[in-house]
Amino acid sequence: MQFKKPLALLCCTALLSTQPVIAAHAAARGDLDGDGAVTAFDVAIAKKGLLRGFSSGDAEKAADINEDGKTEVSDMIQLLRFVMGQISQFEVTEPVAPPPSSADPTAYMQKIRESMTNNVPAEMTAQTAYGKVETISYYSKTAEKQKSANVLLPDGYSTSERYPVLYINHGIFGDHNSMLDEGMKVRSLAGNLANKGEAKKMIIVLTSMYTSKTSDQCSGFTLADTLAYDAFLDDLTGSLMPYIESNYAAATGRENTAITGFSMGGREALYIGVSRPDVFGYIGAACPAPGVTPGKDMFMDHPGSMTEQEFRIDTNLPYVFMITGGTNDGVVGTFPQSYHNILTTNGTDHIWQEIQGGGHDGSCVVPHLYNYMKAIFKAE
Repeated sequence: MQFKKPLALLCCTALLSTQPVIAAHAAARGDLDGDGAVTAFDVAIAKKGLLRGFSSGDAEKAADINEDGKTEVSDMIQLLRFVMGQISQFEVTEPVAPPPSSADPTAYMQKIRESMTNNVPAEMTAQTAYGKVETISYYSKTAEKQKSANVLLPDGYSTSERYPVLYINHGIFGDHNSMLDEGMKVRSLAGNLANKGEAKKMIIVLTSMYTSKTSDQCSGFTLADTLAYDAFLDDLTGSLMPYIESNYAAATGRENTAITGFSMGGREALYIGVSRPDVFGYIGAACPAPGVTPGKDMFMDHPGSMTEQEFRIDTNLPYVFMITGGTNDGVVGTFPQSYHNILTTNGTDHIWQEIQGGGHDGSCVVPHLYNYMKAIFKAE
């Protein structure tokens, strides 16, 4: 690669000065040598990296001045102009977001219903990595403290693109690491489906639902603990989602936002999705636990997060609303089917998937995620 003479001359001129220029912006953009300042030395490293390749991934990332996922001459020109005092901040190339969907939810859901299967192909569950896992810490305004989540980024993740976001909730007593268990096949399904073009590349956020000001962990099957799980509705929409949208290349809008979960996570996905269909265009639940509506199980009486009459969606219909339950689920029993029955009574279109012999485990979660991941973010 050859630079034009004026640029090369400017580089030499800039290198005559070793006076540090402290970056007035966040992160490490431009600070290729990691010394906390953006100087002529960083320009020299950028020039060498463009010509011969960068010695480290951190340096190459810092050289992507316009944050378009590529390191090019245009980045070096910005860096040089910053060092020379010609500009006071770096410019960012804004990614182009996909247009909103105008799909008919009823027609799209019927199309998905007709393509459903309980038999997941073996190659789709073969172990594979789905890009990179990052553990984040964000401030929960609801809990008034820091909380954690895992973010799965797809292969080839680039800030020059925008990716739809799937939020996956864990079961009771779990946390943001629970759904990474290989038995749930989250990473394998996401990776294999994306690699074969059968699912969109997406950002997957594995949540820690329990949201309490006084405790960090569920203590048992109590009303107070279930209310702390219900409080995740405010934590998710008020704190976690804004963090994801500010720190990752996340596409926004209900057509780009999905939620699902297992057991208690399925219960909360239903409660959150039905409460905020303006935010979530895709709603799912595998083996959802009781408590969205009033009911009683072996553990406790559930007063219900909403009445049976309220468990419905009349406007902002989801493009996919999928509930999966197993006939041999000894933990939540027939509650998944009861949600299906209530929605049917209330006239809310949805997909009911029953797994013959399925239990309260991956035997239901895997087919649910397989069908759900294939269906989400494709309504047009």
